[in-house]
Amino acid sequence: MDQPLVERFSPFRLQHLDLSNSVIDVSTLQGLLSHCSKLQNLSLEGLRLSDPIVDNLAQNTHLLQLNISGCSGFSESALKTSLSSSSRLDELNLYDFTEKHVQVAVAHVSETITQLNLSEYRKNLQRSDVSTLVGRCPNLVHLDLSDGVMLKNYCFPEFYRLNYLQHLSLS
Repeated sequence: MDQPLVERFSPFRLQHLDLSNSVIDVSTLQGLLSHCSKLQNLSLEGLRLSDPIVDNLAQNTHLLQLNISGCSGFSESALKTSLSSSSRLDELNLYDFTEKHVQVAVAHVSETITQLNLSEYRKNLQRSDVSTLVGRCPNLVHLDLSDGVMLKNYCFPEFYRLNYLQHLSLS
């Protein structure tokens, strides 16, 4: 009975998990996610994470939706590992991060992505980031770059390259 609860279970068959803004410590979250390899939809919005937690996400090769908006406590390297392994990712919510996190996300997000939220970056999202993003993710349908004050008129030719774009938010 001294073992943490999650260590007593075999791998979970969970496909959908939403822990957004929950009260859960890093070690418990790490233990829980280390037993999940079949996740398709995962929301950890507002949680404190760690590199091992974000690295564990890479074992979920069928991940379609990921929301780690407002999360903290993990490196750009861990984000790169996770995104590079998420080749089926369709939707990513990753707002309110550092410039380096944004650059890693732009460079390593799956080409299959159709919905992307990179809002609340203020001065961090540059024209070159938009160009890289559009080149990598030609199937974007929904793109939210709200609060990107560095985005100017010269970004619109990049948006025109997105043939499937239906929703663009730049507020």
